[in-house]
Amino acid sequence: MIMKPRTIPRRILQNEALLRRLPEFHRKRHEIEKDNRNRISGYKGERQLDYFLGFLPNEFKVYNDLRFKNHTAFQIDTLLITPFFTAIIEVKNYTGTLYFEPLSDQVIQKHAEKELVIPNPISQVKRQAAQFIDWMQNEKLPVVPIEHFVVMANPLTYIKTEKENRDILNTVIHAEKIIDRLLEAKNHYQKQLLYPHQIKEINKKLLLKHTPSNKKILEIYGIAEKELIRGVQCNSCNSFNIIRRNRKWHCSICQNISNTAHRQAIYDYFLLINDQISNTDCREFLNIKSRHMTYKFLSSMNLKNKGVTKSRVYIENNPE
Repeated sequence: MIMKPRTIPRRILQNEALLRRLPEFHRKRHEIEKDNRNRISGYKGERQLDYFLGFLPNEFKVYNDLRFKNHTAFQIDTLLITPFFTAIIEVKNYTGTLYFEPLSDQVIQKHAEKELVIPNPISQVKRQAAQFIDWMQNEKLPVVPIEHFVVMANPLTYIKTEKENRDILNTVIHAEKIIDRLLEAKNHYQKQLLYPHQIKEINKKLLLKHTPSNKKILEIYGIAEKELIRGVQCNSCNSFNIIRRNRKWHCSICQNISNTAHRQAIYDYFLLINDQISNTDCREFLNIKSRHMTYKFLSSMNLKNKGVTKSRVYIENNPE
């Protein structure tokens, strides 16, 4: 049963908003495009795992994309809670061959005749498990046995190691094998340790304590706000040559007409600049002069707001 669904990562949405609002030949565009390709690949891998987890019985409670603050912040791709054990899954979407070297504990990725040493995902998921146990103890929640897996979303990824290191193949698996491994774990942990009222308490705490990252995307890339293209963008040809006429947006390039093109511009503001926006901020970002028109735009989007008249600000809904 999915208790916290997976959504498109906010960083992908931020990257896409940034790419919409940077000049074509901006110095950071290539870096952002590369980062976004990698993140989209990772997200697709996670969705591949979600497909297989859909076959689990309802006693498996599934939480996706969790982030907690303990001594330091840590993230979990997928967490499963059952009455008998818990499990943490780290998803990777690597291609080619992954060689787990037994002596140095290094992982070497071989792809397209290139070799690259990459961080060991087993160490990563073990660290997440330890951090999660520590977090549970600090929250005074019951701690039960925890399994950890590294799931390769790409079915063609070749997982390779030496004979003496073959135990890692119980941890590093392809997505299609995850159901078998989880059901094996269930058969191993036959004593019920969590009861419905405890699972309910854990569920409440997990959702309450989840803290999405609030990193400012412009700071991450070292981009000044003044470098962004302002205005409303055509949702057909992506041009900013769009004007408001007769209560609609008209694109002078492709002749597209839209009622709601301003909404994406306001969401771009939330993604790139701040999670709250005033009428003045909105007019400046959308390049429009009418306070009344801006008020109608913001009011129609069912945004939370605080303050009155000129001090009112509108707040992004459910930022992730």
